[in-house]
Amino acid sequence: MKGYDKGKEEIMKLYDSGVYLVNGTELVADDAQAAAAIKSRTGREVAKAEAAQGTIAYGILKDHNVSGNMDKLQVKFDKHVHRDWRSSRFRMY
Repeated sequence: MKGYDKGKEEIMKLYDSGVYLVNGTELVADDAQAAAAIKSRTGREVAKAEAAQGTIAYGILKDHNVSGNMDKLQVKFDKHVHRDWRSSRFRMY
């Protein structure tokens, strides 16, 4: 690849499985050693379902769920916001 230097730090890494973001800075691959790695870094055990509830996506879905049951979502968004990446403006539709 043009511009790629093997000796330099990785810019991006792709994972075949999911990952956990631990303490806001460290990624731990969701593999057989994940539970032990998370416990050693945080001092507590975390279930996969509990970790999923800490994601940005879960929070957005929960905030817009009108059913009151996260297993039977009925999602309602009041406005659609589009981020114009060419400028620092948000556009409301």
